[in-house]
Amino acid sequence: MTNSIKIITTFFFTILFLCHFAATVIYLTEGKYTPDYVNYRIGKYMLPLFHQNWKVFAPEPAISSARLFYRTQKQDSTWTRWKDPGFEWILKHQQNRLSYYGKKYYIHKRILRQLETAAEDKIIIIENSSNTCVDSTITNTPEYKLAKTYIQNITENKNALTHEFSIIYFEVPPPEKKNEKRTVKVIRFPKFQSES
Repeated sequence: MTNSIKIITTFFFTILFLCHFAATVIYLTEGKYTPDYVNYRIGKYMLPLFHQNWKVFAPEPAISSARLFYRTQKQDSTWTRWKDPGFEWILKHQQNRLSYYGKKYYIHKRILRQLETAAEDKIIIIENSSNTCVDSTITNTPEYKLAKTYIQNITENKNALTHEFSIIYFEVPPPEKKNEKRTVKVIRFPKFQSES
């Protein structure tokens, strides 16, 4: 009895597989070689269960890339060059995926996104310029305070007098315009004194 059950089960699943395989072939050939009534029934079977909706794999492309830059004022009142710590961390993370730089980069991006959200309604546009600055009331927000602490912790110059940070947006042009000049938008935040 058990031997006959195995044969029947094997036969059933073989037929089921062959039917599914045939339906997949007909569906992928878009019904060019089969009658309409067959295409209709196969479409009713394949579309809700097995249709490949590629939107999951191809999201809407980015139109800009945001980066958080900072600089510090040294003891002699000169400013350091603007630095993007996220760029350095993502490169180190790509060199060694098991390092902690991926986590550092994640924290960096989260602070950047929170700061962007907090600054949305506090932006002051400077005429005839791609630069904008943020209203000084931003200094009271928790996002600004977090970014301030973050910048103080990652700065290499621990004797810095003043710190400043900005968000810079680089436009990502579509492929057909990749050789054209990119536009850059800068949002500057109020400078702050180092806390001892």
